[in-house]
Amino acid sequence: MAIPQMQLQGQQGRKSLKPAISTNTNPRTHLSVAVYGFAEKGYSRIELQCEHKAKEDYCNPRIIYELAAMQRDYELIFTGHASYVTTDLASADEIKRRQSVETVMKQIDFFAAFGVETLTVHTGRGNFSHNFDTLCSSVEQLVSYAAQFNMKVCVETAAREGFLVLTPEQYLLLGERTGCNLTLDIPHLMVNNPNAWQKDVEHLMPLAGNIHISDTIVPYHQHNPIGFGNFVTPELIKDRKSTRLNSSHTVISYAVFCLKKK
Repeated sequence: MAIPQMQLQGQQGRKSLKPAISTNTNPRTHLSVAVYGFAEKGYSRIELQCEHKAKEDYCNPRIIYELAAMQRDYELIFTGHASYVTTDLASADEIKRRQSVETVMKQIDFFAAFGVETLTVHTGRGNFSHNFDTLCSSVEQLVSYAAQFNMKVCVETAAREGFLVLTPEQYLLLGERTGCNLTLDIPHLMVNNPNAWQKDVEHLMPLAGNIHISDTIVPYHQHNPIGFGNFVTPELIKDRKSTRLNSSHTVISYAVFCLKKK
């Protein structure tokens, strides 16, 4: 599989961006197996996601050793994605919420060993009722803990049923109250607001620490490879006014294709 190279024109001149990939595209393998396959294909920027088959890899010494060796040998750059199926940071059940925070803190320790600078977390998922104030409490704890590693905690903009889906104003308030950043999932924002998602991206961009992008069939919520849908087009990638995907402070990472400034 050839890895595409793209050039985007920005205010500082032409910028070279390279694709990255998330281990969520290979959910049936452990992190070290997925990373090896991606590295062999030429990917140097990889998002490690602690979910599915890899949900306990963060406490597996063998996996940690293998990832460290591959990071050294292939000169890899990792970003992190915390558990979201088995955790619920916004749960109204205090025991579940506290356990979720403790789990993500352990994953922060894991990611810190690889020099991860951005960590994506989800707003909350589970059978319990969700609460915005509870989410703020959890995220504030994580932001404080991650700060010792110079790691940004980035709350992903949610779209799925079962997750706590916030308005753009609530995401900004979350950032103000907790000091967190955001992972702007562009397809999620499109699903939430099909007719004006570009305005939401502009509104939230000041808090962006990470961006997820994947293809989908508008207006549905899917995670497809680029080119297997009608959402991600050359115009979308190049249109700075709607997405600002080449913004100097933004790392783009998700699905089968992503961009990151060289």
